[in-house]
Amino acid sequence: MIRPCNLCPYMNTITLPKILDSLRFMQHEVTVDPQVADRARLAVERMLAVGRGRGG
Repeated sequence: MIRPCNLCPYMNTITLPKILDSLRFMQHEVTVDPQVADRARLAVERMLAVGRGRGG
């Protein structure tokens, strides 16, 4: 069985030290369209609510 993560060759290049450096030195900024960000934020808030036992 091939999992979706096996299909992306770039995922193996992401490491915790690289993430730490990116955050520490504020590198590799990602810009997200505001409408996409709003929808994503809503999805994350719903997931957090479920985790707190409040449903969706």
